[in-house]
Amino acid sequence: MPSGELTCSYLARESGYSHSHYVKCGYWDGREEGLAIVTSLPVIEAHSFGLPQGQGDTNRRLQAIILSIHGQPIILLNTHLAYHASAGELRMSQIEVIVEKVNWLRNKAKASILLCGDLNDIPQSQPVQALLASTNLCDTWTTIHTKEGYSFSAQNPYVSAELWPNRRIDYVLCERPCQVRRAFLSLRLDDDFGLASDHYCMCAELEPNGLI
Repeated sequence: MPSGELTCSYLARESGYSHSHYVKCGYWDGREEGLAIVTSLPVIEAHSFGLPQGQGDTNRRLQAIILSIHGQPIILLNTHLAYHASAGELRMSQIEVIVEKVNWLRNKAKASILLCGDLNDIPQSQPVQALLASTNLCDTWTTIHTKEGYSFSAQNPYVSAELWPNRRIDYVLCERPCQVRRAFLSLRLDDDFGLASDHYCMCAELEPNGLI
């Protein structure tokens, strides 16, 4: 990757996708971090919303873009919540802001919602359950699977045992009713692509509200 180029721009170019959108969040261990979406569809509208902050944590945000699929708008959201296991209350306050913005965007654009990201909490947690209950979104993984899949796994050599591995903390959430074709983990040791980070990639193929 050329020096100074955004990772999302590189991925878009190398994968043949024509558009990428990046939101800078802050710095972690001296490197810039942010939220990024890569898509083959043009971005009609973009937003970025700040989330409540915790002491010693990086800046957390909610990224939102509006796309058009078959002439119908769809809102794609991306976020990364506070990471520490003891930050459940902070994640709950971040979820409350996300719920507010989901409802605002849904009413503004009259569009379906897709929300992806690292929520840093398990499906049974209060923040995740509150998000699902308050937004009418469904968890694509549990729509397909009865057995849990760990996106943050102790089998991943990049994962530190001090960061509570063997949890699913990454999500693809979509509107109900939702037809999920497939939900799976990628970028693992046992697939064709290998590891990319300390998280496995949470993937879903779906038809939200009849849109492919």
